[in-house]
Amino acid sequence: MRNSGLIGNDLALYMFGYYAIMCKNSENYWYGLNKEQILWSLFFDFASDMERRHHNYSYRAKELRIR
Repeated sequence: MRNSGLIGNDLALYMFGYYAIMCKNSENYWYGLNKEQILWSLFFDFASDMERRHHNYSYRAKELRIR
């Protein structure tokens, strides 16, 4: 949804960022999965971007909106 422009970066971080970051950094989540497979590249790009944005984010509720 973010890549197609349906939601912005702030809303993606607010709604999905925490969970993407937790999954990316969880040993239990990746148990039995090969995270080196190319199919995970989009997820890791998203999760890494959310992690960067999380460190620089300040919450402004009125600016979170669906386009």
